[in-house]
Amino acid sequence: MKGEIYVKSREELKAALAVGNVRIIISDPDLGSKVRLVAKASKGALIAAIAAAGLSATMIWNPVGWTTALVGAAAAAPLIGAVSFLAVALGVGFIYAIHKNYKVTTRSTVTMPDGTKISNATVLEPTR
Repeated sequence: MKGEIYVKSREELKAALAVGNVRIIISDPDLGSKVRLVAKASKGALIAAIAAAGLSATMIWNPVGWTTALVGAAAAAPLIGAVSFLAVALGVGFIYAIHKNYKVTTRSTVTMPDGTKISNATVLEPTR
């Protein structure tokens, strides 16, 4: 493993994932909760959420798209929200990489390199 990278935004997370084989520590609680939700989802649920988010976005002009969006949102609203939020900056490939290549945990306290203490940080440990 190459070391640790501390991130607080989707863009920084994308850059850290591109490095690969590095422990990633997420200091932003909202971003961390979305990453944890995606990581805990089953592969089938994740694929369904990605499909629902993408289909809803492309079909929103059509009444059939409205129905698809409503049915998909009712089925997995939190996961679809997390996938949509992360997909804007990361793309589907990086979302799948988080799900497949990282063990996601929460640490009660993490000390940043500058000495700042972060509560409830999300940690991505590479599994390969």
